[in-house]
Amino acid sequence: MKKIMCLLVIMMSYFYASCEKFKDAFPLQLEPLAENEKFQIVKKKYSEYYDLEITNGMNTKLYYLFNGYWGEWQISKDKRKVLLYTNGMHKIYYIDGNTGIMKYLGEVRKRTWTDFDFKYILTHRYDEELEMEVLSIMDLETLSELYYIPWLSQEREKYEIADFSVERSLDENYDFIVYMERGEFADEITGYAYLNVEKRIFEEHNVPLNEKFSSTREQWGYE
Repeated sequence: MKKIMCLLVIMMSYFYASCEKFKDAFPLQLEPLAENEKFQIVKKKYSEYYDLEITNGMNTKLYYLFNGYWGEWQISKDKRKVLLYTNGMHKIYYIDGNTGIMKYLGEVRKRTWTDFDFKYILTHRYDEELEMEVLSIMDLETLSELYYIPWLSQEREKYEIADFSVERSLDENYDFIVYMERGEFADEITGYAYLNVEKRIFEEHNVPLNEKFSSTREQWGYE
Protein backbone atom coordinates (compact mmCIF):
# COMPACT_ATOMS: atom_id res chain seq x y z
CA MET A 1 0.00 0.00 0.00
CA LYS A 2 2.84 2.37 0.91
CA LYS A 3 4.54 1.64 -2.42
CA ILE A 4 1.31 2.48 -4.26
CA MET A 5 0.92 5.75 -2.35
CA CYS A 6 4.53 6.73 -3.10
CA LEU A 7 3.99 5.97 -6.78
CA LEU A 8 0.86 8.13 -6.85
CA VAL A 9 2.73 11.01 -5.20
CA ILE A 10 5.51 10.76 -7.78
CA MET A 11 3.00 10.65 -10.65
CA MET A 12 1.09 13.66 -9.33
CA SER A 13 4.32 15.60 -8.83
CA TYR A 14 5.29 14.89 -12.44
CA PHE A 15 1.82 15.96 -13.64
CA TYR A 16 1.93 19.30 -11.83
CA ALA A 17 5.50 19.94 -12.96
CA SER A 18 4.44 19.32 -16.57
CA CYS A 19 1.50 21.72 -16.17
CA GLU A 20 3.79 24.41 -14.79
CA LYS A 21 6.19 23.99 -17.72
CA PHE A 22 3.27 24.30 -20.14
CA LYS A 23 2.01 27.38 -18.33
CA ASP A 24 5.46 28.97 -18.39
CA ALA A 25 5.64 28.48 -22.18
CA PHE A 26 3.46 31.58 -22.65
CA PRO A 27 3.65 34.28 -23.80
CA LEU A 28 5.12 33.18 -27.12
CA GLN A 29 6.67 35.53 -29.64
CA LEU A 30 5.40 34.55 -33.07
CA GLU A 31 5.89 36.31 -36.38
CA PRO A 32 3.86 39.56 -36.69
CA LEU A 33 1.57 39.71 -39.69
CA ALA A 34 2.55 41.80 -42.66
CA GLU A 35 0.29 44.73 -43.52
CA ASN A 36 -1.58 42.76 -46.20
CA GLU A 37 -1.90 39.51 -44.23
CA LYS A 38 -4.88 38.15 -42.31
CA PHE A 39 -5.74 35.07 -40.29
CA GLN A 40 -7.89 32.25 -41.55
CA ILE A 41 -8.72 28.90 -39.99
CA VAL A 42 -8.96 25.87 -42.25
CA LYS A 43 -9.62 22.20 -41.79
CA LYS A 44 -6.59 19.96 -42.06
CA LYS A 45 -6.51 17.39 -44.82
CA TYR A 46 -7.46 13.89 -43.67
CA SER A 47 -8.22 15.15 -40.16
CA GLU A 48 -11.06 16.61 -38.10
CA TYR A 49 -8.75 19.26 -36.69
CA TYR A 50 -8.19 22.84 -37.88
CA ASP A 51 -5.08 24.95 -38.42
CA LEU A 52 -4.49 28.67 -38.06
CA GLU A 53 -3.09 30.06 -41.29
CA ILE A 54 -2.24 33.49 -42.65
CA THR A 55 -3.07 34.66 -46.15
CA ASN A 56 -2.36 37.71 -48.27
CA GLY A 57 -5.14 36.89 -50.71
CA MET A 58 -2.86 34.94 -53.02
CA ASN A 59 -0.66 32.71 -50.86
CA THR A 60 -1.28 30.95 -47.54
CA LYS A 61 0.99 29.39 -44.97
CA LEU A 62 0.64 27.66 -41.63
CA TYR A 63 0.94 30.08 -38.71
CA TYR A 64 0.11 28.02 -35.64
CA LEU A 65 -0.92 24.38 -35.25
CA PHE A 66 -3.56 24.20 -32.53
CA ASN A 67 -5.55 21.04 -33.27
CA GLY A 68 -8.90 22.60 -32.48
CA TYR A 69 -12.34 21.36 -33.44
CA TRP A 70 -14.81 23.48 -35.42
CA GLY A 71 -15.91 26.55 -33.48
CA GLU A 72 -13.14 26.46 -30.86
CA TRP A 73 -11.95 29.91 -31.89
CA GLN A 74 -13.09 33.48 -32.54
CA ILE A 75 -11.62 35.99 -35.00
CA SER A 76 -11.74 39.78 -34.92
CA LYS A 77 -13.48 41.71 -37.68
CA ASP A 78 -10.17 42.78 -39.24
CA LYS A 79 -9.00 39.12 -39.17
CA ARG A 80 -5.75 40.06 -37.42
CA LYS A 81 -6.56 38.80 -33.92
CA VAL A 82 -7.79 35.41 -32.79
CA LEU A 83 -8.83 33.58 -29.63
CA LEU A 84 -8.21 29.85 -29.38
CA TYR A 85 -10.09 27.71 -26.86
CA THR A 86 -9.09 24.44 -25.19
CA ASN A 87 -10.35 22.26 -22.35
CA GLY A 88 -14.01 22.36 -23.34
CA MET A 89 -13.91 26.06 -24.33
CA HIS A 90 -12.78 27.05 -20.82
CA LYS A 91 -9.10 27.95 -21.35
CA ILE A 92 -8.46 30.95 -23.60
CA TYR A 93 -5.37 31.82 -25.64
CA TYR A 94 -5.04 35.13 -27.47
CA ILE A 95 -2.93 35.85 -30.54
CA ASP A 96 -2.44 39.46 -31.62
CA GLY A 97 -1.24 39.28 -35.20
CA ASN A 98 -0.11 42.92 -35.11
CA THR A 99 2.57 42.12 -32.53
CA GLY A 100 2.89 38.36 -33.04
CA ILE A 101 2.43 37.77 -29.32
CA MET A 102 0.44 34.73 -28.18
CA LYS A 103 -0.52 34.58 -24.53
CA TYR A 104 -2.66 32.57 -22.16
CA LEU A 105 -5.51 34.76 -20.89
CA GLY A 106 -6.92 32.40 -18.29
CA GLU A 107 -9.81 30.06 -17.60
CA VAL A 108 -13.52 30.79 -17.57
CA ARG A 109 -16.37 28.66 -16.24
CA LYS A 110 -18.78 29.29 -19.12
CA ARG A 111 -18.73 30.05 -22.81
CA THR A 112 -17.51 33.52 -23.82
CA TRP A 113 -18.13 35.82 -26.78
CA THR A 114 -15.99 38.65 -28.13
CA ASP A 115 -17.06 41.88 -29.78
CA PHE A 116 -15.92 42.57 -33.35
CA ASP A 117 -12.97 44.70 -32.21
CA PHE A 118 -11.72 42.34 -29.48
CA LYS A 119 -12.09 44.87 -26.68
CA TYR A 120 -14.54 42.94 -24.53
CA ILE A 121 -15.61 39.44 -23.62
CA LEU A 122 -19.18 38.70 -22.63
CA THR A 123 -20.18 35.70 -20.55
CA HIS A 124 -22.55 35.00 -17.68
CA ARG A 125 -22.24 33.78 -14.12
CA TYR A 126 -24.42 32.97 -11.14
CA ASP A 127 -24.79 35.81 -8.64
CA GLU A 128 -25.20 34.52 -5.09
CA GLU A 129 -26.79 37.70 -3.76
CA LEU A 130 -29.36 38.02 -6.55
CA GLU A 131 -29.79 34.24 -6.82
CA MET A 132 -29.85 34.38 -10.59
CA GLU A 133 -27.63 34.31 -13.68
CA VAL A 134 -26.23 37.71 -14.67
CA LEU A 135 -24.41 38.87 -17.79
CA SER A 136 -20.74 39.52 -17.05
CA ILE A 137 -18.81 42.01 -19.20
CA MET A 138 -15.04 41.54 -19.01
CA ASP A 139 -11.94 43.21 -20.39
CA LEU A 140 -10.52 40.89 -23.06
CA GLU A 141 -6.85 41.41 -22.19
CA THR A 142 -7.19 40.78 -18.45
CA LEU A 143 -10.45 38.79 -18.11
CA SER A 144 -11.34 41.13 -15.25
CA GLU A 145 -15.03 41.94 -14.86
CA LEU A 146 -15.89 45.52 -15.80
CA TYR A 147 -19.50 45.29 -14.65
CA TYR A 148 -22.45 42.91 -14.72
CA ILE A 149 -26.08 43.14 -15.79
CA PRO A 150 -28.97 41.32 -14.11
CA TRP A 151 -31.78 40.82 -16.61
CA LEU A 152 -34.41 41.50 -13.98
CA SER A 153 -37.40 41.71 -16.34
CA GLN A 154 -36.67 38.12 -17.40
CA GLU A 155 -36.38 36.78 -13.86
CA ARG A 156 -38.92 34.07 -13.15
CA GLU A 157 -38.87 31.01 -10.95
CA LYS A 158 -35.36 30.53 -9.60
CA TYR A 159 -35.02 26.96 -10.83
CA GLU A 160 -36.59 27.33 -14.25
CA ILE A 161 -34.37 26.07 -17.06
CA ALA A 162 -32.98 29.13 -18.83
CA ASP A 163 -29.87 30.15 -20.68
CA PHE A 164 -28.30 33.06 -22.53
CA SER A 165 -27.40 32.93 -26.21
CA VAL A 166 -25.15 35.69 -27.55
CA GLU A 167 -24.10 37.03 -30.93
CA ARG A 168 -22.14 40.04 -32.13
CA SER A 169 -24.50 42.80 -33.19
CA LEU A 170 -24.58 43.83 -36.85
CA ASP A 171 -26.02 47.16 -35.70
CA GLU A 172 -22.95 49.39 -35.24
CA ASN A 173 -24.61 51.14 -32.28
CA TYR A 174 -24.27 47.97 -30.19
CA ASP A 175 -21.63 45.36 -29.47
CA PHE A 176 -23.80 42.34 -28.72
CA ILE A 177 -27.30 40.98 -29.03
CA VAL A 178 -28.33 38.67 -26.18
CA TYR A 179 -31.22 36.19 -26.19
CA MET A 180 -33.03 34.72 -23.20
CA GLU A 181 -33.87 31.10 -23.92
CA ARG A 182 -36.14 28.96 -21.78
CA GLY A 183 -37.99 25.68 -21.88
CA GLU A 184 -37.03 22.08 -21.27
CA PHE A 185 -34.16 22.34 -23.76
CA ALA A 186 -33.62 26.11 -23.36
CA ASP A 187 -34.82 26.60 -26.95
CA GLU A 188 -37.74 28.99 -26.43
CA ILE A 189 -36.76 32.64 -26.97
CA THR A 190 -38.68 34.84 -24.56
CA GLY A 191 -36.76 38.07 -25.00
CA TYR A 192 -33.69 39.73 -26.47
CA ALA A 193 -31.57 42.77 -25.71
CA TYR A 194 -28.93 44.91 -27.42
CA LEU A 195 -25.81 45.79 -25.43
CA ASN A 196 -23.45 48.74 -25.91
CA VAL A 197 -20.59 48.00 -23.52
CA GLU A 198 -18.91 51.41 -23.38
CA LYS A 199 -22.15 53.37 -22.94
CA ARG A 200 -23.64 50.69 -20.68
CA ILE A 201 -26.82 50.58 -22.73
CA PHE A 202 -28.93 47.45 -22.29
CA GLU A 203 -31.94 47.83 -24.55
CA GLU A 204 -34.48 45.15 -23.69
CA HIS A 205 -37.14 43.64 -25.94
CA ASN A 206 -39.22 41.11 -24.06
CA VAL A 207 -40.79 39.48 -27.11
CA PRO A 208 -39.48 36.71 -29.36
CA LEU A 209 -37.20 37.60 -32.25
CA ASN A 210 -37.94 35.54 -35.36
CA GLU A 211 -34.67 36.42 -37.09
CA LYS A 212 -32.50 34.95 -34.34
CA PHE A 213 -31.57 31.82 -36.25
CA SER A 214 -30.55 33.68 -39.43
CA SER A 215 -27.31 34.89 -37.87
CA THR A 216 -24.00 34.67 -39.72
CA ARG A 217 -20.81 32.84 -38.80
CA GLU A 218 -19.19 36.28 -38.50
CA GLN A 219 -21.66 37.21 -35.74
CA TRP A 220 -20.59 34.11 -33.84
CA GLY A 221 -16.95 35.09 -34.24
CA TYR A 222 -15.94 32.11 -36.39
CA GLU A 223 -14.92 34.10 -39.48
